[in-house]
Amino acid sequence: MDGIKLSSLSPHQLGEISGFIDKYGLGIELGEEKTANFLLRLWNAEEEKRKKGEKYSKKMLKDAERLITSLRITEPSGAVAHGEAVRQKQEARQPRLRIIDTEVESMERRPKTGQEALELLMKGNRNFVEGKLTQYDVVQRRKELVNGQQPLAIVLGCSDSRIDPVKTFDANLGEIFAIESAGNVVDDVAIGSIEYGAEHLKAPLFVILAHEKCGAVTACCTGGHCEGHIKDIVKMIEPSVVKGNVEASTDANAKAMKECILHSSEVIRRLADEGKLKIVVAKYMLESGQVKILG
Repeated sequence: MDGIKLSSLSPHQLGEISGFIDKYGLGIELGEEKTANFLLRLWNAEEEKRKKGEKYSKKMLKDAERLITSLRITEPSGAVAHGEAVRQKQEARQPRLRIIDTEVESMERRPKTGQEALELLMKGNRNFVEGKLTQYDVVQRRKELVNGQQPLAIVLGCSDSRIDPVKTFDANLGEIFAIESAGNVVDDVAIGSIEYGAEHLKAPLFVILAHEKCGAVTACCTGGHCEGHIKDIVKMIEPSVVKGNVEASTDANAKAMKECILHSSEVIRRLADEGKLKIVVAKYMLESGQVKILG
């Protein structure tokens, strides 16, 4: 049976299929399913029961049809049904739903460029903003990651507990190589981690993710005494402070960290110059969850 390949569906769409399986307790492991035709088989089986006057799940029938249609895995075709008479009747009435026979080989997304990776992250962020997070098959994904990782992006974020880069971008396990520090500041160790993600793990995208109401930046803007190693954080942020404006200072600090990294790391400079690493400065909005690109 031909049609649209399951491998062409997004992780969000695969998550919807997993949710359907869980909802009706079908006991199907999506990662182990050899073909995608189980959805269509379920629909046809319930439809046949309905036509024969047998007991069937009206809700499952409706949800299956809605799911297949919403995933756009439909196209005009010959009807898939039992019997040529039923087939011809269905063809005359409406296009039928088809899913191609295909194996679920991997849940891993592998963008070829930094721009493609950025588009995936921003699409994921829209899911996060709308509260429509993907239901990933984490068991299958853990198995895939046993022998290595190939993240979509390196994210330098703040240590603030209100921001989780994996959830923010609706990402799966193994897709975000995260480095976190208060105020997004970097030292040699942090830069070394960024280099590892870019040079050895081949991540095509590096995002410096600042956020609203950053405590470290606010401390710099308001002044006051800082004890212990907190003063080291403040010292790195202070050159970017815009007097009386915490948010402008936050934006300036994130951009300054980008320049600091490029100045300090020959590896990151080279990869960026060769077009192998796209560097983006962005900002997380606390209330909406939206990520805005700053440059």
